[in-house]
Amino acid sequence: MAKSGERMNTPVITLPGEDYQRVKDGKITRIICPASQRLNLKVYDWIHILFKDTNDNVMVEIESIDFTLFKNLNLDIALKCGFNSVNDLKRDLVEKSPTLDNASRLYIYSFFVVGVSEKVGEE
Repeated sequence: MAKSGERMNTPVITLPGEDYQRVKDGKITRIICPASQRLNLKVYDWIHILFKDTNDNVMVEIESIDFTLFKNLNLDIALKCGFNSVNDLKRDLVEKSPTLDNASRLYIYSFFVVGVSEKVGEE
């Protein structure tokens, strides 16, 4: 049983392995989720970001939580999420959630890195 104030099922974010260095370097500072996949997070929470096909992970602190509509996504949001264009971001979101449309509400989680864990190989 969780103690008072503890949260159960702490969410974990998973990103492509090639995003690790860009997250670590502070070049990716946001993730977006459709309302149906909203994360159980609040500002100042710490959360792990795992990277597919690697043993690397990053601990981040949630700096802010905002929302927007799919139709209002812009280049600033796309770039901070690691995409080169709004179309690339929208395409990625629709691949993950095919029911999205222009009126769909999206949650934007802004974060900064507080720690990293890398697999160290033999040299």
